[in-house]
Amino acid sequence: APAFLAGEAAETLKGSDPVDVYVVNALPLGDGVLADLLGKYTGGVVTIEDGLIGNPVVGVRGFASLVQSAAVGTSTPVAHVGIVDPTVAPSEGHMPTWDHFGITADALVEAVGTL
Repeated sequence: APAFLAGEAAETLKGSDPVDVYVVNALPLGDGVLADLLGKYTGGVVTIEDGLIGNPVVGVRGFASLVQSAAVGTSTPVAHVGIVDPTVAPSEGHMPTWDHFGITADALVEAVGTL
C-alpha cells in the first residue's frame, strides 16, 4: 500500500502547517470510529489508496467513499488520491504503476493544498 507516500508528503508539508499521517489498513471499522477520527481534523483529510476510487462523474468508491460519507456528518473537507481512470498501465512494479496513475507524495501535497 502507498502509505509511505503519506510520510513523504508530511515531511514536505511540515514547514507550513502541522500534518498528521494516520494509516487505516483494516476494515471494517467500528461504528462511529471514522467520524470521530475525521472530527479531529477540521482543516481537512486526504486519502490515498492504490485502488479504483472513482470520480465525481461515476461516484467515489473504495475507502475514499467511506471517508467522504463520514466527512459529510463532520463537515470535514476531503480530497482523494487514487486511480480515477482505470486504463492500461505499466506492469514493471508498484512504483511505475502508482506514478502512472498519479499516486505520489507530490499528489498528496497538492491535494492538501486544495483543502
